[in-house]
Amino acid sequence: EESTTSAKDDTKLAKKPSETAGFDKATEAKIDEAVNKNFKGDDVKFSETRNIPKEVADIYAEKLGVNSQTITDKTRNYSKRDAGGLTKAKQLLIKNAQDDYARLPKLRDDFGKGTFVPKNVKDALYTDGKLTGTLKDYIDLIRQKPIKPIYRDRVGQTIRGLLNLTIRNRIIETAQPSQPKRIQSGVKFSKNVVKINEGNYDNVIKKIKIQLKSIKGVPIKEGTLDEKEGQYAIENKFVAMYDWDAKINPDDKKSLTYGEARNNLVTKLIESVPRKYRPMMRQLIKDASTNQLAVGGIKGGGDIKGARLGNLALYGNEAEFDANVKSYGKGETISRDSILSKGGMLTEKLFDKLKSKDFNKKQDQKLDILDMLIDGLTSINKDPNASWFTKTFLASATN
Repeated sequence: EESTTSAKDDTKLAKKPSETAGFDKATEAKIDEAVNKNFKGDDVKFSETRNIPKEVADIYAEKLGVNSQTITDKTRNYSKRDAGGLTKAKQLLIKNAQDDYARLPKLRDDFGKGTFVPKNVKDALYTDGKLTGTLKDYIDLIRQKPIKPIYRDRVGQTIRGLLNLTIRNRIIETAQPSQPKRIQSGVKFSKNVVKINEGNYDNVIKKIKIQLKSIKGVPIKEGTLDEKEGQYAIENKFVAMYDWDAKINPDDKKSLTYGEARNNLVTKLIESVPRKYRPMMRQLIKDASTNQLAVGGIKGGGDIKGARLGNLALYGNEAEFDANVKSYGKGETISRDSILSKGGMLTEKLFDKLKSKDFNKKQDQKLDILDMLIDGLTSINKDPNASWFTKTFLASATN
């Protein structure tokens, strides 16, 4: 029997299992291959790892010296031949206790589905659906001394439950590379962190780009717009735009849409600063996210070809922003007036304006509110939608 009790707790991200198990690269590569063979698609949830595939179990069984069926089949009893392997499994759990404890999952994921924590583990470490056991409790659970030979003692069943959780965490690391989706499914470890102080510039930038590409963005939909003015005026122009009405999790009727999650996070960003700065923060986000609703391209093969999707904005236009983000009053804001003349020329009068104390004061204000924005983005990073939101917002701001 396994638990489906609900739990709500703050997500504290631990290291990835492959970083702490101590296996060599060849073994980790074999685990990746076995996982990829058995789990397909980009929506794998932790609950789906309940039954460990034989190919994965075989690798752990060989490393530890136990019958792989004791990993894949919860009704399979240990035998005397498994005694040495159980002891090795116990040693592995003790060695990784701090990291494995930090990776203990929620008992129910964000979709309301049980994560199938073994009952003996749940009874020992969870109370009323929440993890209440300490690291010491976790280690004490592993260190219990068997009364009978370990393969016939209840301690062996505890080791089985904890080992299976360790293996399941390792499975989901590969099967679900998206950190937000792992968190939604109840898992509490992070993805790779790019250390910008290590390696040369080109390698660091390359790693950052790889990490950004791994974040699934807002879905794109096609449409048509009438471009009534300008050099490229055209009726029914093919365009691509963000589909903010799409559900984040299409299989969940209660799932937020991307637009709803976007609005929630913008509100959190604005309200992360003291009240007197909120009008200014609202304006800053508005200015950075209302520069382009749609991008044009050529219709072909069922898709919009040649559209510069990176130019799309978080809201697209001011009307969309104002309709979704409430007003925070008429507090102090920063003017966006151009320092150039209408003809795009920097006149002597405007140059004097650049040198004025008032202009420099306003620039300093921008730096202060920008610092607050960076702090705000950091404060929302535990939200399951933070990754794609931040990626989309930064792309919009730099357009």
